[in-house]
Amino acid sequence: MNRRSVLKAGLATSLLPLFGLNGFAKAFALQNNVKLKAILSDARFPASSEFGAQAAAMGIPHLISKGDITAVWQKHLDPLWREGTASVMGLTTQEQLFCLERLAWDRGMKVLMRVEHDDRGDGDLTHKIVAPPLLAENAAFAVRNERHWPADLAALLTSCPSSHLSGNCASRVVPSRGKLSDQLVTWVIAPANRTS
Repeated sequence: MNRRSVLKAGLATSLLPLFGLNGFAKAFALQNNVKLKAILSDARFPASSEFGAQAAAMGIPHLISKGDITAVWQKHLDPLWREGTASVMGLTTQEQLFCLERLAWDRGMKVLMRVEHDDRGDGDLTHKIVAPPLLAENAAFAVRNERHWPADLAALLTSCPSSHLSGNCASRVVPSRGKLSDQLVTWVIAPANRTS
């Protein structure tokens, strides 16, 4: 980390309330970002569709499931993961991530970040973030946006510096307002032997 990076991060953080994460991601695109090859969303859930649409708008190939991930796995994810360097993110159900995580292990990939989104009722959501510290801190800002947290989280992850996916994971729970029809999880799967 150099002085310039620290200054950019400080300036970006101070402007976050004015521009939101979408503006932050576009205005302060950092070098050495994670090279996402695809994002996965589930068309059954509006939050997941919003997440996918935001990432697609930022140029990431968008894979859509309707619950069953078999076709997406066979046609898209397995060929990508055979390359050994393809990072993929998604906002899906816990069951879908469970299957993908097991399949990813066989290709030398692992879940490097996850945010579990749970509807607690009465308009209350909790977001359990398990990620390296810098990414966990930024994700906590993203999920506080009551109306557009899926889009803000997608914007954050599509512009995430590789260094934010390094280090030991921290866990934190962030409350927010909103409604979900099912428990969802945002995740990033990347090579297990990452050096950056």
